[in-house]
Amino acid sequence: MQMIAKNVGIRRALGENVLATNIDILLAPELFDLATTKIGDGTVWRADRNDVEFPFSDEVVTIEEALSFCRSHPIRFERRDGIYYPGYGRTLPIYQSFSDFLAWRITRLPASLRRLVIHPAGGDEPTTPRPPAHWPGHSGTPRSLFRYSADRAKALADLITLPKLNTNACGDFTLLSRQDWCRFRGYPELVVHSMHLDTIFMHQMHTNALQFADAEPPAVAYHMEHSVGSGWTPEGQRKYFAAVEARGMPRITPAKLRAMKRSLRVARRNHEIVLYNGPDWGLEGTQVTDLKPAP
Repeated sequence: MQMIAKNVGIRRALGENVLATNIDILLAPELFDLATTKIGDGTVWRADRNDVEFPFSDEVVTIEEALSFCRSHPIRFERRDGIYYPGYGRTLPIYQSFSDFLAWRITRLPASLRRLVIHPAGGDEPTTPRPPAHWPGHSGTPRSLFRYSADRAKALADLITLPKLNTNACGDFTLLSRQDWCRFRGYPELVVHSMHLDTIFMHQMHTNALQFADAEPPAVAYHMEHSVGSGWTPEGQRKYFAAVEARGMPRITPAKLRAMKRSLRVARRNHEIVLYNGPDWGLEGTQVTDLKPAP
């Protein structure tokens, strides 16, 4: 329920800007400077995320040393068009157009004939990044093959028609003015696992005619790597989703996410304002402890 918890803080924030991020994120100085300048209303700011080794070495005791460690110990780079690995390049694409899809398929055809093995920085054992499963597979029966084919056809059509927003790791750096957060009532407070709720929010803001801007490197967010399965990674996604399912948590599947994007696209065409939450968003009627920094 992290999005509801974030909304509690967003609703009660006092600054002109409000940054939604997470406790495992360290902002590069250039990105921190952006977040604390006057950004105005009507724009959503995004930034690349660099996944870095964690815990830091014992020699790291200051913020400056931590930032230096982050710059020199990358694991992977989360960018608009996909996930990159040091020394290898783009590995898991987020297609930016149909032509991007075709180009990727053509260039990766030889690689699909052999197993892809990469060595992340600082890793002793080779790992093979796997793209997220967009469908649980099929059993080989005619019915399951039909469903699988229909889903892939819809996914291809959505690739052509849906807006291409910078949503990769967007929950780790989403910067808006406080007025815009309040005007659109924060993140959708859906009672589901939090994965993809940040993406839905991006498309909700697009539907509501906000502009999007990307911070350019070196203004990046450094993300401290989790143990396998404790957070989503290409290498640990099976363990991660298994843990979610074991807890009985409903989640937004890729197919459901695409369906919600299609609904938002229709709303944008009709010039509709989309609000997922009521006026009591962010636990407005609930007494919470408000901790303020010392003057």
